[in-house]
Amino acid sequence: MKTMKLEMEAMKADKVMKDEQLFMLYSVIENHLNIDVHPAFNEIEVKRAEEQRVKEKDDWLKKQLKRTKVL
Repeated sequence: MKTMKLEMEAMKADKVMKDEQLFMLYSVIENHLNIDVHPAFNEIEVKRAEEQRVKEKDDWLKKQLKRTKVL
């Protein structure tokens, strides 16, 4: 039981250290590229969502076209 507690504490400490390293990496990237990562990421997510929406619409239209040809 004690070993398990020590492992859990070590995992928590490792996560904290990795979070700090990730924050430092973001800071370096933002500084070197002169951009803010969050708005840039949000733009990418919006583009992906729009592309997915268009693809789903095209797939639906193709399905409807096939259905009407069958009838």
